[in-house]
Amino acid sequence: MKDYKFGQRLGFLSLTTMLITACSEISFSPSNDMGTTSSSEILADGSVKDTFVFNQNTALAKVDVLFISDNSASMAIKQTRLGNALDSFITSLGTVNWQIGVTTTDTTDGPFGLKGSLLTFDGTATNVLNSSVPNYSMAFLNTVQRPELGAGDERPIRATIQAIGKRSTDNAGFFRSDADLAVVMLTDEDEASNGNATANTPDSLIDAVESAFGPSKNITVYGIIIRPGDTACYDSQFIDGGKYANVIDDLVDTTGGVTGSICDLDYAPTLTTIGNRVKQGVRTAVLSQVPINTTIDLEISPTDPALTWRLKGRTIIFSKPPDKGSVITVIYRPL
Repeated sequence: MKDYKFGQRLGFLSLTTMLITACSEISFSPSNDMGTTSSSEILADGSVKDTFVFNQNTALAKVDVLFISDNSASMAIKQTRLGNALDSFITSLGTVNWQIGVTTTDTTDGPFGLKGSLLTFDGTATNVLNSSVPNYSMAFLNTVQRPELGAGDERPIRATIQAIGKRSTDNAGFFRSDADLAVVMLTDEDEASNGNATANTPDSLIDAVESAFGPSKNITVYGIIIRPGDTACYDSQFIDGGKYANVIDDLVDTTGGVTGSICDLDYAPTLTTIGNRVKQGVRTAVLSQVPINTTIDLEISPTDPALTWRLKGRTIIFSKPPDKGSVITVIYRPL
C-alpha cells in the first residue's frame, strides 16, 4: 500500500467547516508512558474527528510481552531456538520495564488446549516472568520447550484473544493497565493452519484489545513464521506441514510489527530486531471507525516532513514513531 506524507490529502474536508461545526463532548482515554491518549468526536456534518497525543517515553516505558508458541509436532527445534534467544531480546529492550507470559497455539478442547492460559514458568510458581525472577532465561527456555504434542490446528490469534479474555482470571497480573502489549507468534503454519475461512482475522484481535482495554491500549504483533513468498523456507518446512503465514503476516503489518524467518538457525538477530522495535515506541493509531479512504485528512503538530503514514483497515501505520508530544488529528467520513 502506498505511503503518504503527513498532510497529503486523500480527500478534502473544509477547514472552515471543521472550525465552526459543533462537536460532541471530547473524552480522552487514560495515557501511559509508551502509548497514546486519544479522543473521538462527531462533527456536525457527520464526519469523525479522532485525535491522538503521543506520550511515549522509552526511559519509563512498560511492555507486556506475550509469546504464543506453536506446540505442534514439528516445532521442537524451533522452540529451543526461541528459548536460546531470550537474552538477546532482553538486552535489546534496554531500560524498558518488561514482563513476559507464554501460552501455546492449542485452543482446542483436547488435553493440551490452553485456550490462552499462561504457562507457569519452569522452576517457579509464577506465570509472569520479569527481571526479578531468578534464572529467568533458563525458566523461559524450559517453558517454551514443550514436552507435549499439541493440536496441529494452530490458532495464535485466537489464543491471544483468549489470553486477553482471561486477564482477570487465569492471567491476572500479566496485562498491566499502563503497559503496551507486544505479541510474538512462533509458528510454522498460519492461523487455523492454512488461513482458512474459520481463521480469526487481524481485525478480530484489534477489536478484542479495544473492547478489553479501551482505545489507547497499543498492541504490536511480531511473527517468527514462514513469510509469504519465501519459497526456500516453505520448501524446507513443507514436509512437516509448514504453510505460508498469510493471515499472521497481515496482522503483523496492520499493527506495525516485523517478522523473522522460522527457518533461521539462530533467532537472536530476529529477537534483537523485535526488541529494538518495541523499544522505539508506538507507530500506529487505531481510528474509532472505519473511514472512507477518499475523505481522510491527517494533520500532525509539530510538523515532521520525514513522517509518512498509510492506512490499513482503521489503523494508521506510521513510518516511524511520532515524537513525544506529537498531536495527530484525523478527520474523515465513516463507512
